[in-house]
Amino acid sequence: MGFVGKLKKLFSPAGPRLVASALRYQYWHRKNQWIYLKHGLALENECVGDFMPHDIYWAHRSIYDFACDHLPSRSGLRVLDLGCGVGYGAALLAQDDRVASVTALDLDEACIRYAQRHFGDITGLRFAPCAAEDFPSQHAGPYDFIFSSNVFEHLDDAGALLRALPKHLAADGRFFFAVPPIFDEAERARQNAVEFHRSNHLIAEWQEHLQRAFGSPGTFYAHRYTPRQPDRPYDATSAPIPVTDLGSYDFSFTASGLDASQSGDTLTAIWVLGLP
Repeated sequence: MGFVGKLKKLFSPAGPRLVASALRYQYWHRKNQWIYLKHGLALENECVGDFMPHDIYWAHRSIYDFACDHLPSRSGLRVLDLGCGVGYGAALLAQDDRVASVTALDLDEACIRYAQRHFGDITGLRFAPCAAEDFPSQHAGPYDFIFSSNVFEHLDDAGALLRALPKHLAADGRFFFAVPPIFDEAERARQNAVEFHRSNHLIAEWQEHLQRAFGSPGTFYAHRYTPRQPDRPYDATSAPIPVTDLGSYDFSFTASGLDASQSGDTLTAIWVLGLP
């Protein structure tokens, strides 16, 4: 957008609201950097944690809660959390009665140190620094449940890792896969501008990758914000206030076809798959 276009936008009826939103984002972005520093985390990253229970945290947390609903219905499960961040979700999985062990991996060693400090005493939960692409050689399965949320878009060759995954899944195991929803080229261009994003596929392209890797597209779910308070907007500025009026129950997961999910309110594209 050129200078004239920016001026027109600024002086439009929505201008003051856009300025306020931008200032709010910048304020919380800077404030959150100090929170990251306090916990020994990198200043510039995309991790969210229980130390900042804002709307984005609850959106991510709700995905872990939904994943627990898809754990195989038997005991002794071996679980892999591929890209565990600061570990709150791996801790949630590890505390499910069906789970015997969770191997939680992340490339960011600072995140792993945080996770070990805060969740390392949970029985059966093990954290280790490891790039997602390296898990087949360093932490080979089989696993009964492999979980990955908002990780594969960070990989240079996401398709190659997807093709390797079935070898590390137990015969009756499940793969829970979540990525940002990209429905068109305009959204792909926006995601391409994000520093840490590498594999910005349309959701139809992700489904093709999954079909080739698993022989089936699995079940697709659209993750949406559906608040109990209908007039409460979703705050994507990482502002931690208020922190008490939101929870996983303010998000929903709807099984649907890809076409039905193509709306602006879809936060995450999710597939649940098993071996044929």
